[in-house]
Amino acid sequence: MKRCQFLRICLPFAALVLLLLPGSRAVADGTETLGSPEGVTLASGTGIVVAGAGLADPEGDKVITFTIPDGATVKQAFLYWEGQTPEGGEVDVDFKINGMDINAADPGDASADGNRIGEPILFYSYTPPGETEALDIYAIAYRYEITDMELVVPGENALTITDLNGFGFVTDGIGVLVIYSEPSKDVAEIDVRDGIDLAFINFEEPKKSTVPQTFTFASSDIARVATLSMFFSSVQGPVSKGGTPRPTSIEVTVGGTVTLYSNILGSNDGDEWDSVNLEVDIPAGATSLTVQAFSRDDGGAKLGTARPFRADQLESAGLESADLPASLFWLAAGLSVPTGPPSGDEGCTPGYWKQEHHYGSWAGGYTPETPFSDLFDDAFPGMSLVEVLGQGGGGLNALGRHVVAALLNAASGGVAYEMTAAYVIERFNEVYPASKQDYNGLKDMLEQYNERHCPLGRAELESRALENGETEEGIQEARLLQNYPNPFNPETRLAFALPEPVYITLAIYNTLGEEIRLLSEGMFSAGVHSFIWDGNNAQGNPVPSGVYIYRLSAGSKTQVRKMSLVR
Repeated sequence: MKRCQFLRICLPFAALVLLLLPGSRAVADGTETLGSPEGVTLASGTGIVVAGAGLADPEGDKVITFTIPDGATVKQAFLYWEGQTPEGGEVDVDFKINGMDINAADPGDASADGNRIGEPILFYSYTPPGETEALDIYAIAYRYEITDMELVVPGENALTITDLNGFGFVTDGIGVLVIYSEPSKDVAEIDVRDGIDLAFINFEEPKKSTVPQTFTFASSDIARVATLSMFFSSVQGPVSKGGTPRPTSIEVTVGGTVTLYSNILGSNDGDEWDSVNLEVDIPAGATSLTVQAFSRDDGGAKLGTARPFRADQLESAGLESADLPASLFWLAAGLSVPTGPPSGDEGCTPGYWKQEHHYGSWAGGYTPETPFSDLFDDAFPGMSLVEVLGQGGGGLNALGRHVVAALLNAASGGVAYEMTAAYVIERFNEVYPASKQDYNGLKDMLEQYNERHCPLGRAELESRALENGETEEGIQEARLLQNYPNPFNPETRLAFALPEPVYITLAIYNTLGEEIRLLSEGMFSAGVHSFIWDGNNAQGNPVPSGVYIYRLSAGSKTQVRKMSLVR
């Protein structure tokens, strides 16, 4: 089976680095499955989140961006990554994250596999151009704990990955899984499974599908909303196949109800990596959740048009269409189930508005059954507002969730919100249809409003209170505040609070990690300080619309946040 004919573009064989694969490594036979992390004691917390970056496109550094709720404590953080190497190839996974060395596995060291999860999987055979003998290509996955490195902080995070390219054939991607604790919430039941599991419709069982994972938790007499977070790799993207993703399916079963998440994978974090955070309704009395990933087409989706597949490949999968379902690796799954009812301050999130017991809070004449197309351009044919809220996935799907939440927040008298419903509708219709990058840009803008318990009005009030000295004596640690206004045009205010005199730098970066402007540097006294950014770079030229990251380094502590410039 030659993957370069139907799974990914063929990489030049001259680029392969052939090293010695340690003979002690076992090879998976397809019966592998995810399991409890070996040698790891999971921390307690109130929530879990994953984020990642695709690495199959080797050009440039890659940045993982994500948000930890303000005021939360980071309890545990793990990196996960996966790549493929030829038979006889050795894996060198030393790399840097935000300039700090990660020495996960030293080549030739007998303990080098200590960070590997699962066994290497024989994925496919590849005959290089001009060669007569095929090489077997193996997929290998790793986990590495970074909790003590203090790279993950409350608020906005940006982790820059450098030099992770030692798999010999291709490095698919990397992700971070974080367990955090918010002081105002009850401890959740949190469980994580990891390893490496493969599904591809053209393979024989047991490699045809993944092994289902069942999480158990205590029953409750109230309905809850859980977070199901997962990493997948090797689902094609623009670099790997030059076209749109192929069909995939994730099946979630709770309380006897099966929910399908169709085609939500597709290199949403960049080639070839997907981080998935799903909000799953847990009905009263439920005690388990089962999740399984499939290489299949749930509904005859016509997703991939870049290149037809051979007739024998389609025939072996029982297909007549050129939309061959994608291959995928499943690397980790984490579940966080709250032990108590939802807190009363989460009225901005998509997860809040989609819950049936909150339907009575919908205002402005909007109802769960209102067709999306009655208000917006028809990006989701036949779907109602609540159906758009409930769909998983990134790109346009993620934008859909947040644009509906923004609409409902704008219509609600109980939410401190500065956008009107008309403005929300106008912004979506201006962007659609467009590229995934454009969708993510608007989604990030709306997320600033919708996530983290309506931070927009709160951030301004907090900043003003601190500036007025009303709570200055309560500053216990250096804190970078959310900019205001956000989104902004043409300028915005950035503020930070210091408990004691310290040397700081405050700088602005683009999403590639490139410094755009150094706003301030020097010794600052205790208290609150703020600066205006006028949207210009260091040369005084206006920067384009988009998401920007601002970073405060105060002594040994570094914090980052995101902001959106809309010109």
